[in-house]
Amino acid sequence: MQSDVMTYSTPNFVEFQPLEPVDDALAIQRIKNQVAIRLLQVWMADESGYDEKVWEQVKKGIDENRLSNRKKFDE
Repeated sequence: MQSDVMTYSTPNFVEFQPLEPVDDALAIQRIKNQVAIRLLQVWMADESGYDEKVWEQVKKGIDENRLSNRKKFDE
């Protein structure tokens, strides 16, 4: 049986690469960690400005739906 792992080559493109069958749980976890690290690197390299643009809306939504009267974030 052949297993696949998801890799990220660009922010908007997902590529599946077949791997050799691996029975060792530690080896499988290492592969998952490598994929997660690569995804984080892609996110950190993103300079689209999307997160800066959307953060104000997210922050406002969090503060509006709090049960406490105290604000979660400083202005």
